[in-house]
Amino acid sequence: MHIYEYLFTAIVIVTMLVAASVMVTTMPQPSLSVSAKEQLKTTTQRIMTQLILETGDPPDWGSNVSISAKDMKLFGLAKYTESTREAYVLDPDKVQRLSDQNPLYIPPGDVVGLLNINREYGLMLCFEPGVGVNVKPLAGGQYEISVYSNQNKLPIANAKVFAKMIYYNGSAFKVSDGLPEDSLVTDPSGRVRYTFNIFDGQPRDKVLVIVVDYFGVRFINTYFPNGTDYVRGYTIGNKVIFKEQQTFGNTNITQILVLRSDDRYDVKCVDSEILRENATFYNISYVEPSAVLLMLDQDGKLIIAWKDVPECYSSLPGAVSIPFAYSLERNVMIGGSSYTMRVQVWRMTW
Repeated sequence: MHIYEYLFTAIVIVTMLVAASVMVTTMPQPSLSVSAKEQLKTTTQRIMTQLILETGDPPDWGSNVSISAKDMKLFGLAKYTESTREAYVLDPDKVQRLSDQNPLYIPPGDVVGLLNINREYGLMLCFEPGVGVNVKPLAGGQYEISVYSNQNKLPIANAKVFAKMIYYNGSAFKVSDGLPEDSLVTDPSGRVRYTFNIFDGQPRDKVLVIVVDYFGVRFINTYFPNGTDYVRGYTIGNKVIFKEQQTFGNTNITQILVLRSDDRYDVKCVDSEILRENATFYNISYVEPSAVLLMLDQDGKLIIAWKDVPECYSSLPGAVSIPFAYSLERNVMIGGSSYTMRVQVWRMTW
């Protein structure tokens, strides 16, 4: 063989080795080692179990505003009371501390550490309502309420819809029954219509409270009609917390309750005492378990507080979909509403 043939053969061999090396380093997920994928699956299952069944340590870390991540030994979202511990029922106080809008927000980095996965894995939690609700105001005090599936955005027929309007008449918060007074069932397009035009006086501030029940999948929604101006507060435990300083002192606050009796729902207003602790923290004498809103009119300024459920909570900010992540879903209850909780875990390096 001539020298050129040897050189050509050597070049071909080197090229094949380089190509093989590149193919190995860019190997897709199905070709990854079975042990690595099984470890990722096992880790995700462990995290999901811990989140939905463990209360955390201390177990009241959600409602106890003095507890931060550095005071916690174990992380969990399950609801805990002295009398019962129910599976797949999450504590709304704990869940809302995962919202970056909450003054007592717990960063994902702290949660990753408490779950003992550190920087080896990434984590994303998503909370999707059991059903979607959209409200469209119409003329003459009418409101069109649409119910749809969050998975495929298709309308949901035969869902029970119950709606009440809460308004301030100048001296107290009242409930307007609207027309019809009873619950409605969505038509094939997933819609119902309520009319609210019977009020005591001419209320400026109104809030529409909606309950959707689709064969046991329940979701409570609130809608603020145009023109309703309010100051936002956050209900955590027996406290109302504000991001900005408030000037009002000790007074009464109205709790808006959603009550269920058999297959019917009702909305009630109950007054409680609210005491000023400092400019951003207020204490409530007692918070009803079924309260969905806390409302206060202070010198013409409407103050509304409620609990948030974040859409997503991720150790990778802005991420929507993570390649090669392992995902699990569970149906959970948060504050009386049905949600699908999705946990995604991925390795930071393979």
